[in-house]
Amino acid sequence: MSEIGMIVGLRCPHCGAALPETTKELVKCSYCGTTARVEDADKYLRHLQGFVINWVRTALPLGLGGASSSSIDPLARHSIFPQNVFPSLNSEFSKIQLEAFEAFSFPLVAPPFIGHTFGYNQQKDPKDLFSYDAKVSSVQPLAVTQDDQAVVQKFGGLSRAFAHVLIGLDLAQKSQVKPYKVIAENFAVAANSLQGQSEILSRRMMALSEIYLSIDEALSKQTSKSRTRIKSAKAVLEEVLSKSALDINLSICSSAIEQEIEVANTVLLINDLVERDPTGDQMDNVARVEKLFSATSTTCAASVSSWRHRFENFGRYSELTKWLYIVLGAKKGFNSIKIASGSGNTLFPFWVAEIEYTFSTGALWMRKGKYVKEAALVTATFPLYQNFAASPSEVVTDIFSRRPEGAFIGSITGSENAISTGENIKILVQRASLKSASGYKIIPPLSTVSEANQLMNDYLQQVSRELGGKLHIASCDMANILFVPADMTTGFINFQGSLGYVQPKKIGDVSILNSISV
Repeated sequence: MSEIGMIVGLRCPHCGAALPETTKELVKCSYCGTTARVEDADKYLRHLQGFVINWVRTALPLGLGGASSSSIDPLARHSIFPQNVFPSLNSEFSKIQLEAFEAFSFPLVAPPFIGHTFGYNQQKDPKDLFSYDAKVSSVQPLAVTQDDQAVVQKFGGLSRAFAHVLIGLDLAQKSQVKPYKVIAENFAVAANSLQGQSEILSRRMMALSEIYLSIDEALSKQTSKSRTRIKSAKAVLEEVLSKSALDINLSICSSAIEQEIEVANTVLLINDLVERDPTGDQMDNVARVEKLFSATSTTCAASVSSWRHRFENFGRYSELTKWLYIVLGAKKGFNSIKIASGSGNTLFPFWVAEIEYTFSTGALWMRKGKYVKEAALVTATFPLYQNFAASPSEVVTDIFSRRPEGAFIGSITGSENAISTGENIKILVQRASLKSASGYKIIPPLSTVSEANQLMNDYLQQVSRELGGKLHIASCDMANILFVPADMTTGFINFQGSLGYVQPKKIGDVSILNSISV
């Protein structure tokens, strides 16, 4: 029988996790990657041992701390666990459980290269969780009944799982070069720790471990292995999502799991990109993804709070990756994109907005309402302009900036047919054609269709305020991306008059646009 309060095995002085056995002077932690002296690890173990023994002495009846479980009558052990051990452990476990599920309600994997903070404000130290687990393990000999043993498994399992998840997230956020295999190992241990108490959560953790391994394989050009692994992990997450919605405790994780599925979609597309041009250097496309994600995630991180929730949605990265895939295909002649007429060596992306609005015109008895269908363009790189949220008119073709000819008289007589001037944009869109883009430099979109739609709605609301209510009901629908030819030089982009006076004032940092162009 084991001794109450005993801890076996060295512990990492950095993260608190168990260390592998060694006969050397130095030992490397398999979970946080830290190399420590065995002497320091042994010192930390003695500190932890003292901490647990002191706790046992306060939790157990006088004189039992350090005693062998075989020296305690089974009936007495059965009485001691619920009366002395459980109350002491449970109060701390309630806090750990609350903090753990708060963490689990955030996505626990991010697309590569974005440097995301995962939304979770990590405050819990994994060493504290491992210390709690050590307390639980130390009184395991007192768990006689199946119910008591289930409590030990539940308390220790969740604390270990939470600790390993925090170590994995810390590595994912702070490491310049992500140790994906080490992160995956942490999530695998978390999954195993949860088996038998929360199979749904355990399967989610194992799927996340597989996603981290798949990312590592994709970035190492092992696309076949990566694709097989990520498809399997995605299928598991989809099943976990459907079951989580029916569990009152896990339903708070549903949104996070949806984003983790989007990360899986992004990894699948990265595999497609790596394989897109088998005649060239496959890692060139990985470098393009890195530039694209790094540029947009850094800029979006500085965005206003009203937009941050959109930019922190990982689904946007699968959409951006898909557009990069389409753009590269058009450049290589694999597929077509819609290109406007015009001259220039660079194709610049715009979202085409189909706008419908009503307005009032005429004075007194001549007053009437009019319905108009219009077209406008949204700069698909608008996230690069820091002030886009406050000034949406600067990143769209501002078709309401001038009134049509004869607007003053028409507004009195009620003969005006529109209060916008988007006719040239409609013609530009109508004359555009689908074709390959070989010979062009192409800037891929940095925004999603939902983001462009939100920006256009913000613009229409701004126009309505500026026109003093003359613009009534207005709505828009994003049709597709239109690529407009332009000449791009250092610090400047020239559309050669194809957008007229409604050309957007801001398109983003030209040096960044040059760096992400393909």
